[in-house]
Amino acid sequence: MSLMAEPKRRNVIRMAGLCLVGAWLIVQVSSTVLPMFGAPAAFVHNPDGDSSASFRISTILYAPPAP
Repeated sequence: MSLMAEPKRRNVIRMAGLCLVGAWLIVQVSSTVLPMFGAPAAFVHNPDGDSSASFRISTILYAPPAP
């Protein structure tokens, strides 16, 4: 079995892509909408870190176990 066969079977690649697209969308919307409401800069940039952390966690959870 190749290195990429098990992640493809478990749809890890698809899940990672969907997670990246969702995180990108959240970051774009928050960076556009929140400054209109006068949100502080730290509050506006918080979704960046949250999105990257959730991507790592979800990819690890869906990744195949070590043999």
